[in-house]
Amino acid sequence: LYNTYAAILSRQGKFPAAREKLTAACTIIEEIRGKEDPAYGMIAKSIGVINLQEGDLDKAEENLRKALRIFENSIGPSHPEFASVLVQISDVYTARGLVQAADPLLKQAAEIYKDTLGEKHYETGAVFCRLALISSSTGQMEKAKTFFQDAMGIYTESLGEDHPVLAEVRNSLAELYINEGKIEEAVPLVESSLAVRERTY
Repeated sequence: LYNTYAAILSRQGKFPAAREKLTAACTIIEEIRGKEDPAYGMIAKSIGVINLQEGDLDKAEENLRKALRIFENSIGPSHPEFASVLVQISDVYTARGLVQAADPLLKQAAEIYKDTLGEKHYETGAVFCRLALISSSTGQMEKAKTFFQDAMGIYTESLGEDHPVLAEVRNSLAELYINEGKIEEAVPLVESSLAVRERTY
C-alpha cells in the first residue's frame, strides 16, 4: 500500500512525500523480512526512480544499485525486475551524458526481456527506443533507425496501430529522416503519427 500511495504521489510531482512513504515501507519490510528481501529491493528501486526524477543522480544510482544487488542475490540476474533496474541505471548514465556506459546496460536488459517476456513485449520495445536515442546522439543514424523500426514493429503488435506511443516512435524516426534530408521517407511516418493523434486525443 505504501508503494502504491508513493507512486500516486510521485505522479502528482509530490516527490518528498513519496519518498517519506517509501522510507516508512522500508522500515516495515526491514523489520519483517530483512534488507535482502525482493520487496526491499522494490522500494529501493522506487526511491531511486524518484531521485532520478528530482535530478539527484548520485542518490538515484546509489539506490538503484542497491536494488540491483538485492535482485541479483534473491530473484537472479535473468529476472525482468533485474532488467528494469538496469534500464533505470542507464537513464542515470544518460542524464549524466555517459551514453557509452548506458548502452551495454540497455543491451543486457533487452536480452533479459526477450528471454523472459518475449521479443514482442512492450518493455523490449521501450529498450529499443532508448538504444535508438543513444545511437542517434552518437551519430550512428543507421543503428538508430533500425532500433526505432524494431520498436515500431513491437508496438504495432503489442499495443496496436492507434496507440500514442507508436505515434511517438514514428515521429522520432521521421525526425531522423528529415535530418538526413530524406523527406519522402519522413512524410508517411509524420502523416501516420498525426492521424493517430487526431483519433486518440
